[in-house]
Amino acid sequence: MGFKVPDFDFKLPGVSSITVDPHKMGLAPIPASGILFRDSWAVKAISKRIPYLAGGEAEQATITGSRPGASAIAVWALLKHVGKEGYKAIVEGCMKLTWKLADEVSRIDGLKLLTKPVINIIRDLAIKGG
Repeated sequence: MGFKVPDFDFKLPGVSSITVDPHKMGLAPIPASGILFRDSWAVKAISKRIPYLAGGEAEQATITGSRPGASAIAVWALLKHVGKEGYKAIVEGCMKLTWKLADEVSRIDGLKLLTKPVINIIRDLAIKGG
């Protein structure tokens, strides 16, 4: 989309996991979220043997235990309905609002932004002279 965003994925050597929260800009209901791991050993580290699942002993890697599948189905339905172009429009709209907020903050006497936003988060706000 032309935005200059710093690397924040598995290209960085210190990144071992990435959370995915489609309940934010993905428009999905809470508690839709997940974790991606760089290495399979991390999944094994959080997995537990559960004797009562799947008609016998099974391994489960969820952190919070079993949950209804409605959130996962909602994410799938939203991905199908909104689509790639729809999510691009959502991101573009959020970025425009972020830049508008950053511009307006800079107009407030006594406040300044220390860094220009590169994602839809305003951070490093300071009081001028403070």
